[in-house]
Amino acid sequence: MKISRKAKTGCAAVLTALVTLIGLSMQQTYAAEGIDLNEPCSIMVSAADGPGSEDMKSDFQDMMIPVELYRVASVDVTGQNYEANEAFQSIKDDLKAISSDTTADDWKNMAKKAAEPENLAAAKELDTADQPLYWGTKMAGGTASFSGLTPGMYLLVPAEAYNSDYSVLYRFTPYLTALPSSDYTLSGGESNNDEWHYNTTIGLKPEAVPQTGSLRIVKTLESYNETLEKASFSFRIQGFDGNEEVYNNVASITCPGEDGSYKQEIVISGFPTGLRMIVTEEYTGASYELVSGGMVHDIIVSDAATGSDPGRWPMAEAQFVNRYNGGNRGGYGVTNHFDYAGETADGGNVWEWADPNAADSPEGN
Repeated sequence: MKISRKAKTGCAAVLTALVTLIGLSMQQTYAAEGIDLNEPCSIMVSAADGPGSEDMKSDFQDMMIPVELYRVASVDVTGQNYEANEAFQSIKDDLKAISSDTTADDWKNMAKKAAEPENLAAAKELDTADQPLYWGTKMAGGTASFSGLTPGMYLLVPAEAYNSDYSVLYRFTPYLTALPSSDYTLSGGESNNDEWHYNTTIGLKPEAVPQTGSLRIVKTLESYNETLEKASFSFRIQGFDGNEEVYNNVASITCPGEDGSYKQEIVISGFPTGLRMIVTEEYTGASYELVSGGMVHDIIVSDAATGSDPGRWPMAEAQFVNRYNGGNRGGYGVTNHFDYAGETADGGNVWEWADPNAADSPEGN
C-alpha cells in the first residue's frame, strides 16, 4: 500500500552534483596553464535546479536552508598542490595524496573527515577579516551564493532542514570543491579544454527523511457511578491516504485511570504525516452513553511540527464525552497500545501490538 508523497519518500533522493569531485584529480593532471591566485572566485549553491522530483524542488523553493562554507586549504599556481590551513590539519595528508587514483568515495570520506565539528569550530575561531576561513548564509528559493573567494579548496556544509510543513527532513552531504575548476573537471575528462573557471555552481545532494506524527484519543466522563468502579470504551481507528484505507485498528481507554481521573487519553505514534484519520467510538461502555459526536476526523501532522509550534501544528486528536445512564452494569478491559514497526516490501505499514502485561509496556508498569 502506498502513502502520499510526504510519507513514501523513504529512500534517499540524490540530486546530481554539478561539480564532479573525482574530476579534481583529472584537473590536476591535465590543466596546462597556471591559475591566477589573485582572481576572485565564486560559488553558486543550488538545491532546486537539476534532476530531482518535482515535490522536492517545490519544497526547496519554500525553504530557508542554512549553509556554511569553509576554506580548507590554499593552492599553488599550478592548481595541483593544496596546503591545509591550521583548522583542517586532520586532512593535510589526504590533500597531499590527491591524484588520478583518488576515487569519488575517497572525496566523500575526505569531506566527512573535514566536516568534523572540532574542525569547523576551529575554523570559526581562526576566521579573521584578513584571513577569512568561514562564511555562513541561508538558501532562499533553493539557491545561495558566495563571492570574493580566493583560490583554494573549500568545504560546503549545508545544515539539515525541514520543509515548510515539517513533513520531510532534508539532510545534505558535505563535500569539497576546488576553486578554480576547469571544463575538463566539469565534464569528467570528456572535454579537452583546460581553461580555468573561477565561478562554479554546485548542486546539493539531499536525503529526504519522511516524518511521522501521532494521534491522541481523549475520553471524558462528565458523570459516573463510582460503585461500578472502572469502565472501558473502545474505538475504531482508520487511516486514509486519499480514498485508500491504509490503517485499521482498535484501541481502548479505561476510566478512571490509575490517577483516579475520569478523563483519560492514549497517544498512538508513528503515523505518516498527511494521513487522514477517522476515529469512531464503537463501544460506549457498560452503563454509559455517548453525549458527544461518535466520529472524529483529523489529519496527522508530524511530531517535529508539533514540537516546533504546537499552537500552529497541534497533534491530531479525537475527543469523546460520555455520561452515566443509570444502569448497574460494570466491566472493563485493557488499553491496547500499538507501535509502528516499519514497512512491508510493498510499502505497507507494520504495527505491532504492545502486550500491556509486559514489564516495559506503558500499561504494564
